[in-house]
Amino acid sequence: MLAEAERVAGIERSALAVDWSIQALENGDAEVSIAATGRQYVESRVETAAAANIVLSAIDGEPGAALRALRYSAALEIDPLERFVACWVESAGLHAWLVGEEGVENEVRYPSPEYSSATEALTDLVGNDLPVHWIYIGGDIELLNRAGVSTPMLAALFGCPVMPFECAPFCNGAQRVDERLAHSPLFAVAMGLALREVMP
Repeated sequence: MLAEAERVAGIERSALAVDWSIQALENGDAEVSIAATGRQYVESRVETAAAANIVLSAIDGEPGAALRALRYSAALEIDPLERFVACWVESAGLHAWLVGEEGVENEVRYPSPEYSSATEALTDLVGNDLPVHWIYIGGDIELLNRAGVSTPMLAALFGCPVMPFECAPFCNGAQRVDERLAHSPLFAVAMGLALREVMP
């Protein structure tokens, strides 16, 4: 487990915090899920919580929290039978998930050794089997633009609308939301954290 986490994360195992779970499949095989991040990030959060007299029972990363916010937003706006891509953009790169009727069908991360560009990663994520009806993007969208991947380019590539995550519909009916906050990555993460026990 540690060797695989080290390979994927590109960080020495001594500097990693690693967890994993093993799930038995119906065909008798097993599927292993590995979660790994820099140990310093976990330790700094635990120390900060301890200073506030809070005992952490779980630590949720930004991408996972943002995915919940994007899925929740999509559930209110599109048909549950429609497939969509949820993208989270942060300084570490792009996280993207293909979401269908049964939940997350596939996921990719970029940069990654397998892909030469973000569009190549997204194309591989979607595959050729079924169409994608929507793309939802959250996080620092300007980083994606600076990487040469604009929202009009994604719309043309996949033939579907691209929608940025917007907090306004979830602000207690507020009519006006400051433009700087409307697509705030912090709001998306906070909302996803709040949904932790509500949706998977």
